[in-house]
Amino acid sequence: MVVNIFIIRKLLYFIEICEYIYSHMKLSQWAKHQGITYRTAWNWFKAGKLPVKAIQTKTGTILVEGSILQPDVKIQSSAIISYDKI
Repeated sequence: MVVNIFIIRKLLYFIEICEYIYSHMKLSQWAKHQGITYRTAWNWFKAGKLPVKAIQTKTGTILVEGSILQPDVKIQSSAIISYDKI
């Protein structure tokens, strides 16, 4: 049986694309899981301050490394609020 090398290459490319998609999530999904607004996450991305790797596709979609199935990277709040009665 002769196997067409073109078909094998296409199949391997398709598998690679699927693995990439399932290992990334959209910035809006990531922000929702972190409990922050999309705008905050977008500002962090533009400033290069996201705690995870992210890329922007040619269409403008921002993909964050890590899927919903993987444990989330939780953001630690460093703000301390104190209410004192004087």
